[in-house]
Amino acid sequence: MNLQARDTVAVSDELFDVIVIGGGINGAAVAWDLSLRGYRTLLVEKADFGSAASAGCFKIAHGGLRYLQHLDLPRLWESANEQRILRQIAPHFIHPLPFLIPCYGRGMKSRAVLDFALSLYELLACKRNKSVDRYHMLASHAVISSEHCLRIAPGITPYKLRAGVVYYDCQISNCERLTYSVIRSAADAGACMLNYVEATGFETRQAGGAAKAIDAVRLRDLLSGREFRVRAKIVVNAAGPWAANVQDLLGADVVRAVLPRHFSKGFQLVLPQFIAQHAVALESRYREKAALISRGSRSYFCHPWRGRTLIGTSDEYFSAHPDNYRITKDEILTFLKDLREAYRDDVFVSGNVRFVFGGLRPVAVPAARNGAGTAKETEVLTRDLIIDHQSLTGPGKHGLLNFVSAVGVKYTTFRALAEKTGDIVARKLGGCTVPCRTASSPLYGGDIGDYESYLREVLNGYPFLTTDAVRHLIMNYGSKAGAVAQIMHEEPDCASVLSAGGDVYGAELAFAAREGSVCHLDDVVLRRTGLGTLGHPGADALKKAATIVGRELSWDAARQAEEIERTETFFRIG
Repeated sequence: MNLQARDTVAVSDELFDVIVIGGGINGAAVAWDLSLRGYRTLLVEKADFGSAASAGCFKIAHGGLRYLQHLDLPRLWESANEQRILRQIAPHFIHPLPFLIPCYGRGMKSRAVLDFALSLYELLACKRNKSVDRYHMLASHAVISSEHCLRIAPGITPYKLRAGVVYYDCQISNCERLTYSVIRSAADAGACMLNYVEATGFETRQAGGAAKAIDAVRLRDLLSGREFRVRAKIVVNAAGPWAANVQDLLGADVVRAVLPRHFSKGFQLVLPQFIAQHAVALESRYREKAALISRGSRSYFCHPWRGRTLIGTSDEYFSAHPDNYRITKDEILTFLKDLREAYRDDVFVSGNVRFVFGGLRPVAVPAARNGAGTAKETEVLTRDLIIDHQSLTGPGKHGLLNFVSAVGVKYTTFRALAEKTGDIVARKLGGCTVPCRTASSPLYGGDIGDYESYLREVLNGYPFLTTDAVRHLIMNYGSKAGAVAQIMHEEPDCASVLSAGGDVYGAELAFAAREGSVCHLDDVVLRRTGLGTLGHPGADALKKAATIVGRELSWDAARQAEEIERTETFFRIG
């Protein structure tokens, strides 16, 4: 399917094997999985693809180390395996990154305990480098001196600092484009992917006995206002924090699953770079109560990214409607205060905050609240929720034969959630032997082969580019880097970065518009490129961006001005 051809009329009253509601990373992966299995699939997303919880990803692909504290070995193995698969199918996005954990005193935070824990983890995750190329291998952990710790992170507390442990996890160079690459992979496999289309209701029928079935999904095109219906054999509810709200669209006589309505409101900060090469764990004032083996306080992490430092994650209890998610100035100031207590550096002031982003994660139970009504602590769910509503029963209510809910709790394991959901859907469609293919199918742009060889190929083909520029293109576009470079060659006005101190070239915006599914300027600025994810790129950069995208999509001057104003709202806090 061509994502550029966004046509809601063409799908009206069509019969799909599966309709997926929700275009975040999990819904996108479900659509990709099902399309590769050969099922006719439609995905609808009420905003832009990956614009909500998926956009709040901390840009780390975790290998499951934290689950060792919970003694949750199945989750540890799954995380380590999924991280390994991501390094294979999306090598342009996933890169090894050293993490420093300072060791204090002689208890649970000591060098001996952390050294043992990392040794045990690496033994349990012994297959994490299986079939991974040499550029994506994860080295074994190492113990370093306290002096070395302070050279890496001068602001950590030196009192009782005995040593440090450096272990390796993975960084995601561009989560937004990774999500889009899953969208594009699903489309290339035959799925129909529609953004800015909202599910507004369901049409159900009696299916015999105490069961009902969905006949059609009622939809609204939020760009045109057009309302229409689409028929489906199976409906997958992958709406993330909105999953319970989607379920609410069903009739009152249908048995309801217990889907999350309480969340951890998290966010991260983009600050000037003060950590150069390592991610660093900082002690917070919160305890991780769910851990069976506790080191005391829960950690914040800061890591270097695109010449800046990312730091997070803040967590507060949130029980309002997901549409009301906002990050306030007071919350940012409180977070900065916590960070100043954890790391001695004058960088943690509001004037240094370049960008704030985040999202909602489901919590296990409603958090304890203080007198002001805000959370003291939250404990997020550690396991995905995948529910076949056919199995639900209740007095005087009907089960639902063809409705499946899939709620993910971790970005790294999106592919595994999709495989499990796809297995359920395949069985319900009578195709239980249809295998999952996502573990061995490169994502859009992921077929780069040998990294250094491809780097040389692009450099040789476009000698006007620097090595750093080509590395940037490969880390964001993989095997499509040459296509972006070709635009730079053909259109000199697109061959330079758009903002001072930024790293996004004009050609990237033109390429994004040509890829398809772009409806607004912010789709490009915040989700198809990284122009806005380092912070406000400046008025001139936004004007240039609107000009480039407008030229590709035939926007007149008035439309470009409207799109700039709309995009500005995403940088306003509170």
